[in-house]
Amino acid sequence: MMKKNMLFLIALLVLPGVGWSQHHLKPIAITGATDENVYLIEGKNGLTLIDAMRSGKGVAAITTAVAKTGKKLKTIFITHGHPDHFQGLHDILRQNGDPEVYVATQAIKDHIVQYASYASANGLMEDVPQMKPKTASSPQGFNYETKLQVLRHNKLFLDKKNFLNVMVFKEPGESGQAAILFDEKKHSLYAGDLIVNKVFPWLGPGMEETNIQNWQSQLHLLDALFGTKNVMIYPGHGKPDGKELIKENLAYLNRFVPLMKRTRSKEDAIILFKELYPTYTGDFLLKRSVDEWFPKTREYNLISITHIQDLTHTLNSSFPYIPVPGITFPFSAEPIAEIKDIGVGANKWNIHEHIGTQIDAPNHFIADGMALEDLDVKNMIVPMVVIDISSKAEKDVDLELTLEDIRAWEATHGTIPENACVMMYSGWEALLHDAKYLGLDENHVKHFPGISLEAANFLISERSISGVGVDVISFDPGYDSEYKTHKMVLGAGKWALEAVANLEKVPLKGAYLFVGAPKVEGGTGGITRVIAVW
Repeated sequence: MMKKNMLFLIALLVLPGVGWSQHHLKPIAITGATDENVYLIEGKNGLTLIDAMRSGKGVAAITTAVAKTGKKLKTIFITHGHPDHFQGLHDILRQNGDPEVYVATQAIKDHIVQYASYASANGLMEDVPQMKPKTASSPQGFNYETKLQVLRHNKLFLDKKNFLNVMVFKEPGESGQAAILFDEKKHSLYAGDLIVNKVFPWLGPGMEETNIQNWQSQLHLLDALFGTKNVMIYPGHGKPDGKELIKENLAYLNRFVPLMKRTRSKEDAIILFKELYPTYTGDFLLKRSVDEWFPKTREYNLISITHIQDLTHTLNSSFPYIPVPGITFPFSAEPIAEIKDIGVGANKWNIHEHIGTQIDAPNHFIADGMALEDLDVKNMIVPMVVIDISSKAEKDVDLELTLEDIRAWEATHGTIPENACVMMYSGWEALLHDAKYLGLDENHVKHFPGISLEAANFLISERSISGVGVDVISFDPGYDSEYKTHKMVLGAGKWALEAVANLEKVPLKGAYLFVGAPKVEGGTGGITRVIAVW
C-alpha cells in the first residue's frame, strides 16, 4: 500500500499547474476548544472546510469567518474518525446552509459511525447530543449514513477548475485510516492529525506498536516526498509551519516508547516529557498516552538485582573446541611482562574467536551479516527464557529443542517476551571436560543436543527474539555438519551464545541477561562474559 501511495503522490507533485485565480487565497485557520484546527479554503464561488471540530462551542468562529468572506460554505471534508474532527458537524451544517460533507473512504465513514455509536452508548456525547447516531429510538439524532458522502475520486474540488489532491493512508496509524490533502499550486499540505505542531501527539487507547510503526512509515513517505520542497504544512493541532514538522513528529514517535521504558511511574513519565518538550501543549493528550503505555513498558524497567549469576565458563588451555584442521586450536596464554621484573603484568593470548563461552555474530555464517561492532547494544540487555530439556537429553545425545518444547514452556510460563534470549538447557555443561561433550564417534561425527530448524524459525518469526543460547559447544545439533540452524538464526540478524554455564542456577522465566560481547572490528564472534540478574 505504501508503494501505491508514493506513486500517487509523486504523480500529483508533477501535475501541470492549474490556472489559479485571485480567489485562491491563504486558508483561514480556526482553532477549537481542545486546540484542534479546521481550515477554511476559498474557491472561486464558494468555501471548503477541512474538518469540523469537537463540539459546537467553536462553530460560531467558523460561521463568522464564512460570513466575512461573503461566500457560501459549500463543502466539508473530514480527514479521519476522531471526535475532535467531526463532532461539530451538526451546528456547522445548521448555521451554514447544510453544505455537503465528504470523507475519503468508506472505512473512514465507518470509523466515524463506530465511534459515534460507542460514545453515545457510553455517555460521551452529552455535550453534543445532536451528534448521537439517528436510530428508531433516537429519531432526532444525526443521520451519518446520508450526511457523510464518500469521494468517488482522489480530488476534492474547490470549484469547477480548482481542487486539492487527496491521499489516503489505509494502514492504521494515528487513526484507523486517515486522509491528507495537497494543494499542488500553493505547496500546501493539510495533514489532519498525521502531523501536529508543538502539541503532544495522541498515543492513547487504541494505539499499539504497529500503529506507531505505521505512523512512522507514513511520515517517512511524506519526508521523502516533501522533505526537500518548500511546503507549508497545516497540522491537525498547532500552528501551520514548514516541512521541518515532518522530522519533528518522526523524532517524537521514535523516542516515545524508549523514553517510557526509562520511567518508574506515570508521574515520572509526565515530568520527563514536559521537561524534554517544554513548549508542547495538550497535557490531556500526554496523560492519556502515558496511562496507555506505562503498563506496556514495565517489563523493560523492573530489572531486579536481588540475584546475580555468572553464566560464563573460565577459559583455559583444556577448554574443548570443535576441531577444524588449519582453523581451530587450543587456547594458550603466556606472560610477556611480569610485575617482579618491570612492575606490570601482561599475557599474550593465542586464541581463535569461537572458543569458550562465546558469541556468534551474523557474519560468522552470513557474508554480508553484521560484525561484532555492529550489534545493537539495546539487544544485549534482554529478558531471558530457559527451556530445560535435560531429562530427555540424558537419553538422546542427538536431541533437538523442538517447537513442542517451546509450546510446552509457554503453556506454563506464558508467551516468550519480545527481544528475549531463549536458552536451551541440556545439562551438557556437566560434561565440559569429558569426551562426551563433543561426542565425536569413529566417523568424526559430533553428538550433542541443539536447536531444531523449526524451533529457530518460530522464535525468529513469531517471537521476535534477540538471540539464542545453549550450554553445548554449538547451537546446531552436533550431527548437523551443514549448520542449518546457524544459517537461519544468524541470517535473520540475531546473535547466538554457546557454551553457556550455570543455566541450572537461574529461573526458567523472569531473569534478565547482560551480554558483554567484545567490540572488535570485523569480528565474527568472541569470548563473552554473560551475566543473569533477577
